[in-house]
Parts: sequence; structure tokens; C-alpha cells
Amino acid sequence: MPMMKQILEPRNKNRFLVEIYPNGAINVPSVITDMVANVSGGGVNADVIEKHYLNHKKEFAGGVNFDDLTIVFHPSESPDYDNFIKEYLKLLKDPETGEMKPQSDLDVDINIILLDRSGKEIAKWQYQNCWLKTWDGINMDYSDKASPTESSTTWSVEQIK
Repeated sequence: MPMMKQILEPRNKNRFLVEIYPNGAINVPSVITDMVANVSGGGVNADVIEKHYLNHKKEFAGGVNFDDLTIVFHPSESPDYDNFIKEYLKLLKDPETGEMKPQSDLDVDINIILLDRSGKEIAKWQYQNCWLKTWDGINMDYSDKASPTESSTTWSVEQIK
């Protein structure tokens, strides 16, 4: 039996589109980038409340907690996102008093859009009232990471729409 020839298409690495819109009191322009290496987190956890009765117990849904959202991107190929993060970090402290600004002033909305190969939207996740929790800048040691041009941000999420 002859061997079948399989055609392998190149891997499409730009399948996520990230949109960030400031909605607090910060004056940073919105950013849209498709140079995303990885998006993880953003899940939901519901607390369980147990209510004990005379001869049985019943479980009820309690409060809802949202997991942090981590975005790994290529800043060298996405200067808009990198500049957004730098400007955002400058605004964390009030320049006059040196005090940290309240979290509500630093809120942003983040949309993660999954695209197919033709660029058509397949799915969209909307995270509201997010604030920057951590930013791992570019690693300057080539031996430490597989790709030294990747940078990571982790956002705390207040609500998923």
C-alpha cells in the first residue's frame, strides 16, 4: 500500500486578539494587539455553603470568585501593548502625593477574542473591572527562557460578562 502524502499547514500563531479599554480615571489610550503567545486563567470558582438539617444536609452556591487572567505577549512585535503597560505603571502613584491610587481608578476592561485562520471571530470573553496584578518584563537572559522576547501580565478580574 502506498504511503499517503499529508499536507501540513503552517501553525497560525496569531489566533487571539486582546483588546484593553481603560474605564477608570486613568488617561491611557485603548490598545488592541494580536501578538499574543498565550492566554490563561480567567475561570470562575463558586463557594459551596452547606446547610445541615435534622437528618440530611444540602449544598447551596455561595459567593463567586474569578481567577486571575494571565496574558503572555511578544512586546517586540506589539509595541502598543508594551507602551500601554508602561503608561499604566506610571499612573499607579499620584505624582503630587506619591500615594497609590485607588484600584477603581485603575480599572480596565479586557476582551479576549478567538479568531479562526481567516480572521473570523469564533468566541469572545469579556473581563470587566480588571487591574494589573503583576508584570514580568522582558527577560534579558537568553538561557533562562525559551523565548526572551515574551512578556507576561497578570490581571485581577472583578467580573466576567
